Amino acid sequence: MKKNNTFEIKTKKYKVGDIYLNVAEAGQGGPLVFIHGWSNSWIGWTLLANELSPYYKLYMVDLPGFGDSDSLPRYSLEIVNRYLSEFIDKYVPSPRAIIGASAGTFVAVHMVTTNRYNTSLILIGTVLKQRRTALIKEAYSRLLTLSTDSKLAHNAFERVIKNKYSAYFVEKYINAYRFDKKLIDLYFIPGRKKVNGKSYIQMGVAIMGYVLDEELHNIRNKTLLIFGSADKYVSLKTAESLLKKAKNSNLSLRVIDKSGHSPSYEQPKETARIIREYLDSEVLEG
Repeated sequence: MKKNNTFEIKTKKYKVGDIYLNVAEAGQGGPLVFIHGWSNSWIGWTLLANELSPYYKLYMVDLPGFGDSDSLPRYSLEIVNRYLSEFIDKYVPSPRAIIGASAGTFVAVHMVTTNRYNTSLILIGTVLKQRRTALIKEAYSRLLTLSTDSKLAHNAFERVIKNKYSAYFVEKYINAYRFDKKLIDLYFIPGRKKVNGKSYIQMGVAIMGYVLDEELHNIRNKTLLIFGSADKYVSLKTAESLLKKAKNSNLSLRVIDKSGHSPSYEQPKETARIIREYLDSEVLEG
């Protein structure tokens, strides 16, 4: 594959339905579509984009209600799916792969299995089955559900998410392999600063109600799951067990050392290498 050494990211607003989606673009080559996590934006992909842009054309989408994309009256996986699908159908009709991170993996799987896109699927840090956090997840899900239509709750959650110290706490004690304030300030906090309380809560309810474990056996697309070796949400043993239980030959698993929940910015070079190898092997098999 020919390498293009120029790295530049440009953002563009795309008219999709009745809103505008903000999309960051970089590189040249086969198109890849990126879907960020729950409290992030396209900026969280920057380091991985730097590694992949010499080989692919990257479309890093801000989900509706996140980053610089327009807001919606209401949020669910089905609603967001309609906007993302229209974006892909109109502007990126044959993506080489759809890549999701963390909560973005739920959006990616729902979209691909619903629309039957003929594309590879790459899931980075997906939450298949939480380890030692089932009760916390249930309690938080109930709290979000109770708050879904409360403007007061929307504002309260928004203030918490936008507070940089909440980001530091989440990264230090939950997400990161090694806490790095500089990385968080550059690639994690900017997305949180633009969080919409309503979109955060309602997408959270949608995501927590979507049992991704049960969807694994339904995936017809070639799918690569990438986990950090120190991911606190899903142990390697759990991931391997669930993939084995799914009995789906379309699924494969790779683990990245010295990484927690976000290998795409903790270990971008290794993450990019694995993605490139996987996509190259798909071409050879095809």
